[in-house]
Amino acid sequence: MCWETHWLRARHTKVVVISTLNTYSEVIKEFTTAIRLNPGYTSAYWARGWAYDSLNQYQQAIQDFDKAIQLDPYDRPLAMAYDGRRKG
Repeated sequence: MCWETHWLRARHTKVVVISTLNTYSEVIKEFTTAIRLNPGYTSAYWARGWAYDSLNQYQQAIQDFDKAIQLDPYDRPLAMAYDGRRKG
């Protein structure tokens, strides 16, 4: 496993801890860094979208969810979220 993968996993773990403390702006900052380093990191868009949603920043959340779906259209949880958004 390359150093970048280890680094991204470490960042992800840090974000899990931060989100537990309800500091969503810090979660957004961390995942934005991860996305800048790896624009194809689907989970980062997904997680950042939930952080935006938690802050009632729905347009940004939708943009991140859309990007995650674009990157991995066959991801079942993403597809279910998208389907729910279309019906809502």
